[in-house]
Amino acid sequence: MLKYSLPSELENNITRRLKREPLAKIFGSKGFYKYEFKTTADTLDPRDDSETLLFLAFERFPDKAASLKVADICSGTGCLGLSFIAEYPSAVLTMVDVSAKAMAVARDNADVMGLAQRTSFFVGDMDDWQKEESALLFFNPPYLKTSELECLDADTKYDPEIALDGGEDGLVFYRRFNPEWLAANGCLIAEIGRGQMDDVVAIMQSKGLTHAASRKDIGGTVRALAFIRN
Repeated sequence: MLKYSLPSELENNITRRLKREPLAKIFGSKGFYKYEFKTTADTLDPRDDSETLLFLAFERFPDKAASLKVADICSGTGCLGLSFIAEYPSAVLTMVDVSAKAMAVARDNADVMGLAQRTSFFVGDMDDWQKEESALLFFNPPYLKTSELECLDADTKYDPEIALDGGEDGLVFYRRFNPEWLAANGCLIAEIGRGQMDDVVAIMQSKGLTHAASRKDIGGTVRALAFIRN
């Protein structure tokens, strides 16, 4: 009887997947909107749910010829900001992330997409970012409660904890949001977790922002909130 052996790389990949490691981590990329984004162990894998933020941004900014100053805070792979400015050829983007390793991945994605010349990169705490008064700001911060990290599903456990932990109640980063990051009439589009809408709306309204829109993801959960700085 003939015996066959799997190529070592394929065998290794199967072993990793049997341990519930996500395919994005195994193959090093994940599709998001129209594009493929490099991912590593240092980045949160792009989620289909996050496309809800992108579609809401398209609705709020219908003129794709507009010269827009865009920011993406807690940018990770850069999937939100880069996907947006890829559709707006006169827009410029600043990505902000505390992780130098994640930002290195975002730089690679910007290079591959031909968007590096329209993108700047800030590595550091968002409180230290030099405010640029953006017309549009994507904000997808960590929003899980610290206690929830102990009961993550097997796939999510491969994402970096720094990209998941939103503090005791999951709302720490929303409280730290600075409305001065937005220009007058600028639009914040934030991702939230299940059941966080009322709390996040209250936090942002306390900062002088007006709640303008909400959108559900494909699973029916309110995932994206839009706010305007008056």
